Amino acid sequence: MTKEGYLKIKEELNYLKKVKRNEVAEKIKDSLEYGDTAENSELEYAKDEQAFLEARIGQLEYLIKNAKIISNHSKNSRVKAGCRVVVISQEQKSEYTLVGSAETDPAAGKISLDSPLGRAIFGKTKGEKVSIDTISGPIQYKIVDIK
Repeated sequence: MTKEGYLKIKEELNYLKKVKRNEVAEKIKDSLEYGDTAENSELEYAKDEQAFLEARIGQLEYLIKNAKIISNHSKNSRVKAGCRVVVISQEQKSEYTLVGSAETDPAAGKISLDSPLGRAIFGKTKGEKVSIDTISGPIQYKIVDIK
């Protein structure tokens, strides 16, 4: 995982523990004041929200505990984790950052090392071509730049 991704996860975890937990606890407290807990939908919703929150906190703690920070300070001759890679496919130029699966955000140009394109270009050099099989047939990519 990149340092940026690690810090983002730590920030989310901190928010969930210090702010969101208190909000959910307050919702549970408020819903208990409505009386009959057997038919209290607000209480059920608040408990569901609490369960989801605690599960997410557990996921984030696991990610932080097992994170391996990747750095990308040197000039890159090969595609590796943390690199920004410019590729051309069917005359369309795209730029991606290779990240761990926890940081994947295709809309922001962050693709997982485990994705088909990530696996195909990993370890390759500038100028190399790769092919990825898709439902509509193979797609060719040429690595134009590695940053």
